[in-house]
Amino acid sequence: MERTESTNIQRTYTAEQIAQILGISVRKAYDFCATTKEFKVIRIGKRCVRVHKESFEKWLESQFEAQ
Repeated sequence: MERTESTNIQRTYTAEQIAQILGISVRKAYDFCATTKEFKVIRIGKRCVRVHKESFEKWLESQFEAQ
């Protein structure tokens, strides 16, 4: 099977990446992802969290516009 460029595009963030982007602890990122309705969060098991990249980036942009 031939791999195309579109299969290599990252479509989600991890909680660790969210923590780094927001400048918060990983624990706070997990807590935030557990309670937010602002962007799409995919939970796989108890601790495996993936955040839909496009919905997160739209939410983040809206936070800057609100200031």
